[in-house]
Amino acid sequence: MYISEIAWCPNNPTLPRILILGESHYDENTKQGDVNKHITNRILEYLLEGNVTDRWKEFFYNIAASFGYSKDIKEIRDFYSKVYFANYVEESCGTGNGNKAEEYIGKNRNYYNQAVLEFCNEKNVNIICAFSKKTYNALPKIDKSFGEQVADYHVASRYTVGKTSYKKGVKYDRNVELKNDLLLYGFNHASRGGYERAYEFLSKELKHHNILKL
Repeated sequence: MYISEIAWCPNNPTLPRILILGESHYDENTKQGDVNKHITNRILEYLLEGNVTDRWKEFFYNIAASFGYSKDIKEIRDFYSKVYFANYVEESCGTGNGNKAEEYIGKNRNYYNQAVLEFCNEKNVNIICAFSKKTYNALPKIDKSFGEQVADYHVASRYTVGKTSYKKGVKYDRNVELKNDLLLYGFNHASRGGYERAYEFLSKELKHHNILKL
């Protein structure tokens, strides 16, 4: 399934456009391996209506807090009115020891990468913030001969942010030619907290972007 069918798409995204990229779906009401086009966009709708009360609320709240937003529902709504949101793995992965995210990434990595980059082309996304190192590491590797760059930033003793720059006009995974330059950032999984460290990095890295609450 194409990401644009299941992604959260705001009516007036902030510029430059940002895609928040999670890892995978964990919907106990969806059969493992199935794709439910309502999983992603409906969970954001439920969240913004104040109807998500389990631990996954913290995942979305921690992402917003990484950009300086408080966990007040008004500020959460403000943040998600400005950014796109999708998950890298489109299928439902199950939970606990039965989680199949790593298996699906191993089998379908090229397909997932193509879907993400096609979505970025379609929506003119300039920045991807992946709140999962597993997702960040699965996205296309670069060829430095094209002038691309990759770096790790050590924000704290146990908190590192990855940064990869992709170039307009370059084909990745032999399939998708980017329409725009694209920056990719890789953060720890947002369900584990660490938003203070993420904000410490983003407040410097994106200090001129109006997505930040300084």
